[in-house]
Amino acid sequence: RMSCAKCFASVANDHTNAMGVVDICGGLLDFPMGGFKPTSHIYYDLRVMDCPDGLPKFKDAPKEWEGTGELVPEVAPPAALPSTLTGSCYCGAVKIEAEGEMALSMFCHCDSCRNWNGSVGQVICLYPKDKVKIT
Repeated sequence: RMSCAKCFASVANDHTNAMGVVDICGGLLDFPMGGFKPTSHIYYDLRVMDCPDGLPKFKDAPKEWEGTGELVPEVAPPAALPSTLTGSCYCGAVKIEAEGEMALSMFCHCDSCRNWNGSVGQVICLYPKDKVKIT
């Protein structure tokens, strides 16, 4: 099983066909404080925040993971965000549009957020309700 039948949370992704590994959602593991030490960033061109940490940043993935192995540089963030941000769910069936300034943004590391999405945290962008459109 790669997800929970009760809460639908992802637990792991089975990459055994391609790479012979199981990708465990790291946020579900009980790392001791400071125990998680990443070795690189993948799909860095698609990031939502900059990570100036000196680690390799791949455009897609390393060659041994069936990527191009192309590295991208650490760059300065944009001076300002666009006035409207758009996004979608994984399959594209649900679209979201957020207009104007965020009321608050944060990266949450609590157990609930980590268990909910299987990541090391949750990016939270709070907007006034009348500025958000979900279709």
